[in-house]
Amino acid sequence: MRKSVKSLGVGAAALVLTAFLPTTANAATLQPSCGTTGANGNLRVENFGGATSHIKVSMTTYDTLADGKNPAIRLLTKNVNGKVKYWSWHVGKGGKGSWGNWKTYANEDSGIFDVGVQIARFDGGHLVNSCTDWS
Repeated sequence: MRKSVKSLGVGAAALVLTAFLPTTANAATLQPSCGTTGANGNLRVENFGGATSHIKVSMTTYDTLADGKNPAIRLLTKNVNGKVKYWSWHVGKGGKGSWGNWKTYANEDSGIFDVGVQIARFDGGHLVNSCTDWS
C-alpha cells in the first residue's frame, strides 16, 4: 500500500509540474483569401507561430473578367499594437483566366502578430474594387 501511494504522489507531482512548464507555440499555416468582382486570390504563410519578425509568403491571383483591368494582391500585417502595415502591390498582367504567382518575405522589427490579404482590381493606377481577409 505504501509503495502505490508513493508512486501516485510522484505521478501527481509530475502532472502538476507539466501544467506549469512553458509550452511552445504550435506553428500553423495561414491562408487568408477573398474575391471581388474580376479578381480573386490568396496568400499562404507556413509555420506561423504567433509573434515573429520574419515570414515567407506565397501569393496567388486569378483574373476572372476580360475587361482590361488587372488583378492585384498585397500582404497586410499587424504589429503588437494592432497597427496595420500595407505592403506593396503585386499586379497580374495576363488577362482573363490568367494566374499570378509571387513568392516574397516580410521583415518587421516590431513583430508580426497577424496576417491578412487584400485583393484588388486596377485600371491603370486607379483601384477599382477590393476585398480584405485576415487569418
